[in-house]
Amino acid sequence: MSVALAAVSLAHGPVLGDTHSWIEPYGAVFNKAAYWNPVGVPGEKDAASFDLSGAYTVRFGSAVTHSQLLIGDDKVDFDLGRYTYDWTSAKPAAIYLGLAKGDVSRIGFLNGVLRSGPGVIGGVAGSDANITVYGGTTWTNSGLLAVGGYGSGGLTITGGGKLVSEYASVGVGGGARGDVFLSSAGSRWDVSGGLTVGGKGTGQVIIRKGSTVAVGGAGHQEARDGEARGWNA
Repeated sequence: MSVALAAVSLAHGPVLGDTHSWIEPYGAVFNKAAYWNPVGVPGEKDAASFDLSGAYTVRFGSAVTHSQLLIGDDKVDFDLGRYTYDWTSAKPAAIYLGLAKGDVSRIGFLNGVLRSGPGVIGGVAGSDANITVYGGTTWTNSGLLAVGGYGSGGLTITGGGKLVSEYASVGVGGGARGDVFLSSAGSRWDVSGGLTVGGKGTGQVIIRKGSTVAVGGAGHQEARDGEARGWNA
């Protein structure tokens, strides 16, 4: 998986529909129209944006499908309530964290199923972003997952959480930093097509406490309960 190919997917807009911005700083139910600007839950062609410089939890009352999820300067947990959450965009990225320099972007996913196109964690230089996949959550992403696009990106899989990726690159652009950390027995990351660690940036993958990373592509590789640094598959 080349860095040149990875760079193609590092943009976050525009989408086909509208961008709906979350406006409730204390957290609430995703599926309620009044908590969005413009009013209305994002539709299938729309983007959902979270950029309140706050810390809160958003709960799900039903399954949700829309085009793109954008996380700016915000710290938010999504309690999926055992529902399925889909982001369908193939280009631009379906999930994008770190929209501007100085953004501290954090999101955690609990108790449900995620399905997405490509993702970028820490897209813009000077941003600091992290996704946590908690136990009870399975995320399947097609295309590239870039952990550290041009900023600092982190991916944490813990408590038995699971992620299945098509391709992944950790530390993509010049000056980028990517860190992947798996902890707790049963936490797992499967990458079917190939994993690059440290492209033009720097990156590491750390695997501990009975967690697993399995990489396909040119020969299957698997690491369990140890450390993998500078892993290039």
